[in-house]
Amino acid sequence: MRALDDASTTKQRIKGAFARAEWQGLTTALWIRLAALIIVQLWLVIAVFEIWTIFYHGWILVFMLLGAIQLYLLQRGVGGPWLVYVLAVVDGVLVGIALLLPNPLLVEPPPPAMILRYANIIFVFVLLAGAAFSYNPGLVLCAGLSAVIVWRIGVSLLAARPDVITSMDPIWNEAVGMEATVRIFLDPNFIHLNMQDKKVFVVVLVTFLLAAVVRRARRLVLSQVTIERARTNLARYFSPNLVDELAAQDRPLGAVRRQPVAVLFADIQGFTELSEAMPPERVVDLLRSFHERMETAVFAHDGTLDKYMGDGLMATFGTPNPGEQDATNALLSARRMLAELDMLNAERQASGDPPIALSIGIHYGPVVQGDIGGGRRLEFTVLGDTVNVASRLEAMTRELGTPLAVSSDVVEKLRRERDQPDLSGLIEGAPTSVRGRSQELVVWTLTR
Repeated sequence: MRALDDASTTKQRIKGAFARAEWQGLTTALWIRLAALIIVQLWLVIAVFEIWTIFYHGWILVFMLLGAIQLYLLQRGVGGPWLVYVLAVVDGVLVGIALLLPNPLLVEPPPPAMILRYANIIFVFVLLAGAAFSYNPGLVLCAGLSAVIVWRIGVSLLAARPDVITSMDPIWNEAVGMEATVRIFLDPNFIHLNMQDKKVFVVVLVTFLLAAVVRRARRLVLSQVTIERARTNLARYFSPNLVDELAAQDRPLGAVRRQPVAVLFADIQGFTELSEAMPPERVVDLLRSFHERMETAVFAHDGTLDKYMGDGLMATFGTPNPGEQDATNALLSARRMLAELDMLNAERQASGDPPIALSIGIHYGPVVQGDIGGGRRLEFTVLGDTVNVASRLEAMTRELGTPLAVSSDVVEKLRRERDQPDLSGLIEGAPTSVRGRSQELVVWTLTR
């Protein structure tokens, strides 16, 4: 049930993101429209300063006013989703009317049918381009089809005039010879209906094609948003570097191989006794807060969070690919873990809760790295003596009275990585036997 709720929430968020993108696209288109109309109006004033251009200035002002009204309503959230469709239809209707009306201010106006010779219908493409900014194929269809319908109605009204000759009239069909055909064709009152239908067909075709392109772009964006969201969710379960590695290839992380890495174990001291005195809900809250802070410390220094182990965790530095600062990153991560623990304890003490103590062990050496598991469920991990020693060092911190135990192998790697490594607070101890290991190990401990 919770999974269904999460899926529903995800869809709602994606829809909300698209609604904001549509609104932003419409706003951008309206600003561009206002700027373009101002430029056209200035061009008319400079290039064609005639009295008859007032007619076109008037139409430009109408569209500027309509755009300003739309912008005002959109920015204030007036109206529902239906408003943008109504405005798109109004735009289309007015564009169709503006392209068909003759200019009454001309001294010698041409016959009304002659306006179809200017192919003004191509300006509908500008309207379509503006509608495409919305990422909404429905708006493209509304704007384009409404303009085309008005244009076709206008063509029919002009063709019905008694002084107009059309390609459906007998005089056109009965014309004999090229000269007679050209003479009728050049008549300013002649309308070639088939040619007008071709123009309408092309505009309708482009309208649907552009709507399909916008729809495909919308689906591609939706797919990208979904993939990115899935990748984000995947990063909640795997380290970001592993997610990046998996996303960059079409196969698992690769064959089993041997390579040197730094391994870190961290664990809350006395967690069993602590959890016995706490309600289960508070135990879970404590673990979530603790793990969130610890994983932040791991990821901040290019570490891989191998696994959670109840109140502890295992992290590696140098997986899936070794780096030049693996030991340095492991030590920096440990120091940050202790700093995060101090902040967590400050919050706990402010709430009246007892502080918690942390044990960290770090070792550097060769491991066997690769995928383990079956074909349907794989886990990327590291195995070997280095892992065991790091775990033993973490357990030894209680005997050594330190929050952090670091092997001499880590220190040697630190010195190879940097001329002056930060060993502040670390004290070299005497060779110590480690359970499960025949050779003694020099352990460096942190004093606090």
